[in-house]
Amino acid sequence: MNNESYYSDLRAKTNALAAQYPDGCLLVVSVSNRLKGSTGGTIAEVDTANGARIILDGTHREANPEEARLYREAQELARARTSSDPLEAARRQFGLLVGTKGNSHA
Repeated sequence: MNNESYYSDLRAKTNALAAQYPDGCLLVVSVSNRLKGSTGGTIAEVDTANGARIILDGTHREANPEEARLYREAQELARARTSSDPLEAARRQFGLLVGTKGNSHA
């Protein structure tokens, strides 16, 4: 494949992905490649231009709906774990104002 046909294919793939994903982002899954030492199955969210490039290069593929659903659920679970309890945050803030620790109720 020469440069002209590569970039023509890249533009076509970018335009196709942009039409398919109007928000500009898509999920891709890495493809296992023993020669490069890459593992398959890792999901990443990329913009359409980078997605087109890595799909065209053969290192990734578009995620199927089931993989996308599982990825989104895992992201929601991670966000829920890292968000702090608003009541606990208020207790800590009050404790700082009055000079006590947030969890000491003595």
